Amino acid sequence: MHPLQSKDTLSQKVCIQTLFQEDQNKSIPLNKEEFLVEKRILVQTDSYGKVRIEKGPKIYSVGPACASTKVWVCLGADTVRILDRQFHEIVTHPRLFGSECKESMHWLTYLPLIAKKPRSFPYSGLWSHLKPSLQNAFQNASWKEQKQLLHVLQKTTQEVGFESALQALTQSVEQGHWEEDAVVMLARIYKEDPMPSLLSLSPHVPRSLLRFFLWKHMILFVRTDRRIVRRRCLMTQPVKAEGQDLRNQLVHCCKRLKLQSSLVDHCYALEPEKLPTQLLQLFQEELEGRHLRRTNRYIQQAHFDGPKRLHECDWEGIKIPSSIAIEDMVQGTFIPRCENLILYGPVGTGKTHMAKVLGMHACAQGYRTYFYRTVTLMNRLCEARKEGRLLPFLRTLNKASLLILDEFGFVPADREGSQLLFEVISSCYEKRSIILTTNLEFSKWVQIFQDEQLTSAMIDRIIHYSHLLIFVKESYRMKFSLMKEENSPPY
Repeated sequence: MHPLQSKDTLSQKVCIQTLFQEDQNKSIPLNKEEFLVEKRILVQTDSYGKVRIEKGPKIYSVGPACASTKVWVCLGADTVRILDRQFHEIVTHPRLFGSECKESMHWLTYLPLIAKKPRSFPYSGLWSHLKPSLQNAFQNASWKEQKQLLHVLQKTTQEVGFESALQALTQSVEQGHWEEDAVVMLARIYKEDPMPSLLSLSPHVPRSLLRFFLWKHMILFVRTDRRIVRRRCLMTQPVKAEGQDLRNQLVHCCKRLKLQSSLVDHCYALEPEKLPTQLLQLFQEELEGRHLRRTNRYIQQAHFDGPKRLHECDWEGIKIPSSIAIEDMVQGTFIPRCENLILYGPVGTGKTHMAKVLGMHACAQGYRTYFYRTVTLMNRLCEARKEGRLLPFLRTLNKASLLILDEFGFVPADREGSQLLFEVISSCYEKRSIILTTNLEFSKWVQIFQDEQLTSAMIDRIIHYSHLLIFVKESYRMKFSLMKEENSPPY
């Protein structure tokens, strides 16, 4: 014992230590909770359901249901939470930093509204997130196809998220398909990415080839004890091609399908006896399917009144110039040269029928075609100008490789319609081909358009690269009329 310490002091110290140890043993440890530090502000949303805060500004989406209302914005270190007036959480965004203007959007709530008006889609903020290939496909699609695309994007986003859905839809549109089930399956692949397991089974198979097989045949793979069970067989009947001929056909198909030609080398390295033949069959089926879908789409967009057949045409009653052959007109070889066809003759001699046949064959050759009666086109141009849609309508016409103007000069035109029609014909000069049907001589066109200078300029642009086909036959309508009977008195 230390000489300076008394017995009472020592016993008191031991008692205190004992009590402290007992309290420490009986005490419950405190929970280590994370404290959320946020700055909370009350903000008014704009008419689109967005809030703008901080410098830049930083834009965060709330949703169209909360448009023009007040919400609480909770600014955290890494996140931005948006609450309603009752402090219920609506949406959470990652916080944006920097001095420039930035935007964080949750597009799922906006897609149903955009799908109701597909024409407004290019003017929305979502449009800038699309790849050019998807933008071009959307602009070239019909209103019904545009609505289907947005519906598929909405359903896929609900299931796998916006980024995976957008990536899958872009890939699907580039392949020429956008069925909902196929896009969802492809989006799951991009999200979960089961490709490494497939590559572990065949390490030399390129990823692009595996995804092409998945896409074409909708193969579903199931994980079972580190094995992948294929739910559908992709083998098809082999085609009759051997040796170097088979290899050349595969390379040609890869180029047309916009795939790497190195896929052929990978196929021969994997299974040179079976896989190249099966792959060629698969490529050929895909090419035939794409050609058929494109032809049907072009014919539908051309607005033909009804299907016309080539064997129904009577070439004997047509004076065809030596500068062009029948095969050139049927195969559409005059279209790349931007040459025109003028079908001239009396009414009922088959000019419109011939124009439709040539237009349908042009669609089959891969040329976008539009068919209009001249009066209808002038009326639509005038309506588009009044409604402020003239430039988009002209851009649509400029996408065509062949423009068919039927019944040219049948009905007199006003000054506005004549000027707009001249603008269309002038834009086609040396850029695209025109098939024109008329029963009026060039010298009498001024009676229709009522402007000698404009008519002269129009004729000059049309006839420069034109072939004149003269129909000298009897009118089909008069020849096969039900009223035409022998010995019947005229009434």
